[in-house]
Amino acid sequence: MSRYAMSAASKIARQLLSRSLIVLIVALLTILALEVALRLLYSALPGNLPYAIRHVRLTPFTETRLVDLPNTPASAYDPFAAWLTKDERYGRRVKPVRDLPVKLSGSVQFQLTTHAWSEAGMAFRTPPIDGQVAAVALGDSMTFCWTPLEACWVTLLGQTLGLPIANLGVPGTGSLSHARVYSDFAQAHQPKLVLWQFLLNDHFEDYRDANALERPKAGLSAWLDENSAVYALLLRTIERLNRSDPTPQTTDVQIVTERGITLNIASEWLKGWDESAYAEGRALGMAAIRETQAAVQQQGGTFVLIILPTAEEIYREIFEQHASGNPSAGLARLEAARAEMRAFCAEAQLICFDAYEALRQGAYAQALIYPDDKHFNAAGNRLLAEAIAAFLRQNGLD
Repeated sequence: MSRYAMSAASKIARQLLSRSLIVLIVALLTILALEVALRLLYSALPGNLPYAIRHVRLTPFTETRLVDLPNTPASAYDPFAAWLTKDERYGRRVKPVRDLPVKLSGSVQFQLTTHAWSEAGMAFRTPPIDGQVAAVALGDSMTFCWTPLEACWVTLLGQTLGLPIANLGVPGTGSLSHARVYSDFAQAHQPKLVLWQFLLNDHFEDYRDANALERPKAGLSAWLDENSAVYALLLRTIERLNRSDPTPQTTDVQIVTERGITLNIASEWLKGWDESAYAEGRALGMAAIRETQAAVQQQGGTFVLIILPTAEEIYREIFEQHASGNPSAGLARLEAARAEMRAFCAEAQLICFDAYEALRQGAYAQALIYPDDKHFNAAGNRLLAEAIAAFLRQNGLD
């Protein structure tokens, strides 16, 4: 190559390097400006944007978070942050707390105390027990209960049967998590009765946990998530676009009163769901149930699967009349999902109790569901406990 050609190539290289540096500097300044703007405008950000970056530090290497600012929008607060977190093994982990006021909606408010069962900090509503445990209840938030402990169906069932039941419910978990909770915290205590609560969303929780897309992050990613509002916002956007938990969910509230019952009839369940994720999660969950059933039976215990209907099924007339879209088709799909679980029970020779009929019979005597939430209130928990107790006694399992 001639000296002239080399000089021209060197000049082009310097120009490219210079332009690249300019682009890099502009990009860094733009990011810095966005970081400052997101912090200055935090309280005025629209929609769920404050919630997406609420955990970011006000400045790096300090402990003050954006959510700690005095003008933080109410929508940015996480009512679960003080007592529930993501966990690599269980999907979700309850933290030990004492007399913590919990407010999950206008009507869901209770005081919470949980007790650590491990050095890693997994806590349950029942204190740790030495020696053999008579019975345990495994499940999600429907077993954990959105009520004071004394009003929870697990507590009421234990009182009715005269049988202490350890409540090992963990909100936001599915069958894969329940199987691990059993093996890690219950199996060594050799419970004679194991109650496994199932709700349709368990299949989607299992899909989420198996795909591991919501695992806690480490290293540079974790640092950036805590210190960069731009990175945190971009990360939340990507997670939403590639959502690993396909559970139909809505933050909408649409309150109606019909036949003396007040309900939030906003429902994503009635609009359909990701059938491939449902099928994958169902296969994983059923395998976890079979595995735990075998472990319980090997120790001489009895495994009982309790199938819960959704609020939409319990109050199907109200949802059919007022819910948007095609609620009848959605309700038929929900019924089909419960029928699939009953068929699985027959195939796997499981002792199963579908609580649908019992809850339907008492649905309009008094409200069983919170008016602005889809969980059982105190009356719903009481009726569920009575129905389970009757089933266990009829089958000689009390």
